[in-house]
Amino acid sequence: DLLLWRSYMFSAITTNFQWSDASSLATLHDRPWTAIRLARIARKHGLKQVALLSLNMLTDCVMDVSDAFAKLREQILIYRDSDSYPERRGGLNLVNTTDLSFFDSGEKSELLRLKAAFLNSLGGRAKANQAYCQSLQICPSYAKSWLSWGELCSSLAGLAEKQGNLASSD
Repeated sequence: DLLLWRSYMFSAITTNFQWSDASSLATLHDRPWTAIRLARIARKHGLKQVALLSLNMLTDCVMDVSDAFAKLREQILIYRDSDSYPERRGGLNLVNTTDLSFFDSGEKSELLRLKAAFLNSLGGRAKANQAYCQSLQICPSYAKSWLSWGELCSSLAGLAEKQGNLASSD
């Protein structure tokens, strides 16, 4: 109810200031923030359809680059958390078709980190490794990429150790 009220109030403000420039209204990013926050909470509670509906409410509004990135990131995370192979493949396609030129280095690094996570979940560990490397080349100080890449390397080391143990026991 509170989020619906916020959406109603933002619509009222937008309607009353239609004479203003659309880009200045985008700085009043209450409507995108509310929808993105609702989508994030719904995703974390496992309500994928509610999250997607919340993000789809933003198709007709002007938003700044940071809100567009937050919306895109939430869409990608919804697909990443799916158990369905086609949905994870769709999430990877969403990342691959995104024009990165609008985003800063941290945002680009996050998108490449998510691409690597998709590749890893789809069985492409070598390509995931390359995507993590690319993510860290763009923004070497992005801690999430370092952590995710370390987790991949650790899992690869564990896999190599198991294969070595199997080979030596034969």
